[in-house]
Amino acid sequence: MVKRIFVLIVFLFLINISIIFSKNILILNSYHRYLSWTDNICNTIVTKFPKYTFFVEYMDTKRFKRDIMFKIFLYYLKNKYKSTKIDLIVVTDNNAFDFIIKYHKELFPKIPVVFCGVNNFRESMLKGDEYVTGVVENVYLKDTVDLILKLHPKIKNIYAIMGATFTSQIYYKNFLSLKKQYEKRVNINIINGKFYTKKEFSEKLKSINNGVIFLTNLFQLKDGTIFSVKSCFDFINKYCNLPIYTCWNVMFNFKNVVGGKITSSYKQGEYASKFIYQILEIGVPVYVLPVLTKSPAEYMFNFKYLKKFNIPIENLPENSKIIGAPSKEKIIISQQQQYIKALSIFSTLLIFLIFLLILAFIKNKKTENRLNEVLEEYMTIVNSSADMVCVKDGKGRWIITNDANLKLFSLENIDYKGKTDRELAEYSHFFKEAFLKCEKSDEIAWNKKEIIRVEEKIPQPNGKTRIFDIIKIPVFSKNGERKRLIVIGRDITEIKEMHEQMIHFQKMDLLGNLAAGIAHDFNNILASLSMNAELIALSSQDKKVKKYVNNIIKSIDNAKNLINRIKITARKEERILSINNIIEIVNHSLEILKPSLPSNTSIKKLYNENEPTYISCNWCN
Repeated sequence: MVKRIFVLIVFLFLINISIIFSKNILILNSYHRYLSWTDNICNTIVTKFPKYTFFVEYMDTKRFKRDIMFKIFLYYLKNKYKSTKIDLIVVTDNNAFDFIIKYHKELFPKIPVVFCGVNNFRESMLKGDEYVTGVVENVYLKDTVDLILKLHPKIKNIYAIMGATFTSQIYYKNFLSLKKQYEKRVNINIINGKFYTKKEFSEKLKSINNGVIFLTNLFQLKDGTIFSVKSCFDFINKYCNLPIYTCWNVMFNFKNVVGGKITSSYKQGEYASKFIYQILEIGVPVYVLPVLTKSPAEYMFNFKYLKKFNIPIENLPENSKIIGAPSKEKIIISQQQQYIKALSIFSTLLIFLIFLLILAFIKNKKTENRLNEVLEEYMTIVNSSADMVCVKDGKGRWIITNDANLKLFSLENIDYKGKTDRELAEYSHFFKEAFLKCEKSDEIAWNKKEIIRVEEKIPQPNGKTRIFDIIKIPVFSKNGERKRLIVIGRDITEIKEMHEQMIHFQKMDLLGNLAAGIAHDFNNILASLSMNAELIALSSQDKKVKKYVNNIIKSIDNAKNLINRIKITARKEERILSINNIIEIVNHSLEILKPSLPSNTSIKKLYNENEPTYISCNWCN
């Protein structure tokens, strides 16, 4: 009995300890629930402190007048929390900040306040309240205007769009200043929802036919029309199809949004959480923690709309984040296809021009020193290329080549000058056959007296074969004699392999569609046969006929099952891995295989069908 009482006392003591050390945090939001900006900040803070108790209030001042909501919330909070101990208050955005500064001492005297998402912050806004600190929301309007002018150097009009809310009017004042500052470079047209009804605003949007849009927000208009973030973009894009720039991550993933210098709601929540941790967990006094006046931001862009509005990626600011960029493999294929043509032409012209310079210098002995310099420059250029380059004389003897070519044929330490392909083959026996093929294709170029392009496969000592796209340029003297042969080769092995894989996937896809189509048509034939067989069975009283008809119906059913298995196998679905019994998969495959086997062939199963073995795979039974 004594032991039980002792355990009960310990249990009650632990409960009291947990109550003593638990913290109550009130989050007072300027706006309404399900607004992405507000929800992101709240969720970030709440997940950082899972052991705390949170009370979350929404002042809803985007949709209702803030003066009215201030009066309502003063009475509401005073009565709701008069018996609840609050350890810290978090306020998000300007309206909640203004409210708490005004009524802090009346509602929650000496309770620490951490704010975030506050625009146009000045130290005087705190009114000497030493219990308030937080992180400012820097909106980089000027930086984004500079970005627009950089990405659209010929632009004449920027349309700055904002709504009728209190925060929007802060941006309105900022844009008035920017309009004057940039008047000699671009015309900033300010479209303020405070002065327009929905109908008037739509007419204003219809009149926009060039330039770009800089959207802050459009949550409310003069006539009280309310927009969500999505409906705001739907409304704008309905009347104009222009690039849209913004400064907030919650507006980033909508139609025609190119990007901007983006302030993140998640970052606001993270930095506010750091203040909360220092105040409640470490015990740092609020007045010791200075306001973070420089909130983080980054340049972010949507790849889809960069392409749509022909904005070169190389013009973006350094360290920009690009959302939705294609996979590395697609970029490589696209770039390789473009670069092969461009670099081949460029390399050919470059080598040809340098070669002409070399010939001109050779005619004059006084320029021997200059010739050596040019040759060194030429070799530097040629050796920096990953493509193989080789210049031969009219008799096929090597004059100049680059390191890539020497490495390819394992000739790094061989004096190649003045030797033909056939002679060099003696120094590298493994490549003898490749050298002889090169010699034959050289002769084709000489005989055709024109540039030829061939693919040559060159085996490697490691057992692999490399495929090269070879360009051969014959050069003749004025009397028609063979003078020089310029050979340029690019390794296209990876491109060929990826191309073959794509063709294979297309074939498999075509076979799947074909099999599914045949199976569908064949099912229709079987259905007709089955129906007629059943009619015969019903109309005949002969037992033998009924027996034969039943056999026909069974065979038709077996055929239907087989067709259904083929359709399942051919069906295109998203590849989702799941846990499946490999015994069932093998048995299913054997059932499909059986009808195609000769009658004298039997299947022997060397596994126990009663012992399932499970694997992770993509399979539909």
